[in-house]
Amino acid sequence: MVSDDRAFDLVILTPVLLPIAIISVVGLIIFEHVIRGSSDGEENVFSGLTDRSSEVRTESDEPK
Repeated sequence: MVSDDRAFDLVILTPVLLPIAIISVVGLIIFEHVIRGSSDGEENVFSGLTDRSSEVRTESDEPK
């Protein structure tokens, strides 16, 4: 049998922790979808960031 304290913990913690776990999993799925881009050929949201970071900027390229 489950003791009273343990049963109380299960009753209180399950409704609190279950939504947090569900939201975390859904958030990770959405984040992975945004990072990798969708499968229908859309451009990756962060592709511009990686492209610009690979460029080397010289003094003549800087705006005056």
